[in-house]
Amino acid sequence: MKTHILLSFVLILLQNESYGEEVEPGPEDDKIVGGYKTNIKEFPHQVLLNMKKGQERHVCGGSILSEKYILTAAHCVSPKIPLKSSKCHPKYNSKNFDYDACVLELEKTLTLNGKTTKAVTLIDSGKDIPAGTNVTVAGWGFTSGDSGGAIVNTATKVQMGIVSYGAFQQCSTKPVVFANIGNKEIRQFIKKITGI
Repeated sequence: MKTHILLSFVLILLQNESYGEEVEPGPEDDKIVGGYKTNIKEFPHQVLLNMKKGQERHVCGGSILSEKYILTAAHCVSPKIPLKSSKCHPKYNSKNFDYDACVLELEKTLTLNGKTTKAVTLIDSGKDIPAGTNVTVAGWGFTSGDSGGAIVNTATKVQMGIVSYGAFQQCSTKPVVFANIGNKEIRQFIKKITGI
């Protein structure tokens, strides 16, 4: 059986394009604490990687780098995904998720309209993320679907990281970990492949 990938540019949380509506976490709710429904126009760089093999399904997020490149977490990528190419950071470690970054090159180019599909701006190589920086994670409200997605500066929408792993559940004692794409090695890796 073939593995299929679907790049979806519609947030599943979108539901009738409500924006700014608070989501009250329930006892079985695994959405990001304090999260709210949003509109794809607020996060036009966001994509959904929906990989299906037989009855198995794996969902991750990603961000649009250009008409032909998507950035996601290395742990989200299967060698069976039908793409022109996928290049994960050479130092990626699947045991501890170090260097959890991967660039996907699409077979067909995307049409970026600037409203619902738009390339994200990446943090500069070597730039530190100051403590206390307000950041936003957009996704589909379930941990695996947020994995691979962008962490952006709330004010500037510049992508500073990639969601790697963690528990987003309310009162979780597990950490949430992001790959810092300002790290010189990760940022240079992205630039070498994409020119961005």
